[in-house]
Amino acid sequence: MHLDVAPVVSSAGVALAVVLLMNPVYGRVRMFVDRLFFRDRYDAQRALESLAHQMTTVLELDRLEALVTRTADEIFRPEDVVLLLPADGARGLRGLSRAGRAAHLADDGPLMHVLTRLRSPVTRARLREDPDLAAMRETALGELEAAGRGGGGAHLLPRPGHRRPRARAPARGCRISGEDLRVLRTLADQSAVALENARAYHALDAALRRVQILESIRANLSKFVPRAVQDLIERAPEAPALAKRDVDVSVLFVDIVGYSRLSDRLDAARLNHLVERYFGAFLDEILGQGGDVNETAGDGLMVIFQDPDPRRHAVAAALAGLGVLRRTAEINAAMDGEPGPPAEPIGVHVGVNSGVAALGATRIEGLAGTRWTYTASGPVTNVAARLAALGEGDAVMLGGQTRRRLGPEFAPEDLGETELRNIDEPVRVFRLRPPPEEASARAVPAAGRRD
Repeated sequence: MHLDVAPVVSSAGVALAVVLLMNPVYGRVRMFVDRLFFRDRYDAQRALESLAHQMTTVLELDRLEALVTRTADEIFRPEDVVLLLPADGARGLRGLSRAGRAAHLADDGPLMHVLTRLRSPVTRARLREDPDLAAMRETALGELEAAGRGGGGAHLLPRPGHRRPRARAPARGCRISGEDLRVLRTLADQSAVALENARAYHALDAALRRVQILESIRANLSKFVPRAVQDLIERAPEAPALAKRDVDVSVLFVDIVGYSRLSDRLDAARLNHLVERYFGAFLDEILGQGGDVNETAGDGLMVIFQDPDPRRHAVAAALAGLGVLRRTAEINAAMDGEPGPPAEPIGVHVGVNSGVAALGATRIEGLAGTRWTYTASGPVTNVAARLAALGEGDAVMLGGQTRRRLGPEFAPEDLGETELRNIDEPVRVFRLRPPPEEASARAVPAAGRRD
């Protein structure tokens, strides 16, 4: 079988084969010629390529400065080289040369004005020959001599794309050509971008560390600051709404029966452990019902409940009070079965009152400083504290307003009008006991009045 092949196709195939075979050969020949006859240009290109590659992974400023200086040494082989960078906490650019000589360029100096104005390489020849620089020629030449420590080839390059340039000054013994300036310009561009990225990275890293510290402070302070105050500050950090205002709330008071007696009988470590164990359990009940622990004392808690619906915060406070009684009984029973010396079970007094209170910050100011507290104050709070003092460790004592807001699922006992200490008018008091199944399992000791 005979096939005719078009001459064009044949020529194209031959040309393609030649290209595929000759291109690698041409590349190797060109590399050999460059290395043999244009060794400086070849070395400069390789040095710049190596620098660019290393700069992609290096973020330490000291290492970057060393890389830039070493690359300048490899390409230009000067007697000395200095990298001038913005000085921390000072105006201008500063640097230390390879030989240990200090160099400085002032922000308002003539050479900085020249660099900012030209935004291109500056050499001694450029300063002497450019008529536009006549007014500042001598002073700029003097500053250039100082930066390069005198010498025939000292020159400076601006930092690209920035009003305040960085500068580099290879010094003495450098013969500057147009090709040298182009190489140095490339070196300066690469260095400026890498150094700026490194500075930005370190600034970001420092900012993140400050954020972490602030978050740690915030987390620790939140243990001492009521949740309501945290919410107000988060919503308006510059001007939180801490001023007192009338708010309908339910206030719950809890205190330990016979705390003074326990303090006398137990050492401080044992007493603290006991209080933390009970109060930790109480906190679960309180937070579960949406309460905000406002104040703590050695033997008591003050908790504020808020809700747009006054009935809901009253119910939540009553349920939290019953939960405190239940958890007290559970811990008492658990401690009876624990090994070691028998632990003395405790009882708690619990009181709840509802109504409008003055909710907000109170400032206590003295010669030694100022302290702020955020609390609910007024008759509602005072009555809640007195109601807790009436308790006998087996019920939640309720004020009349709280009772009126509870639904039919609650059946508190009406104790009638009762005189309360430091309260002008008698208060209608109700006693809310736990459900029968909980009451029968309680192991609360007989409790007297609050110490």
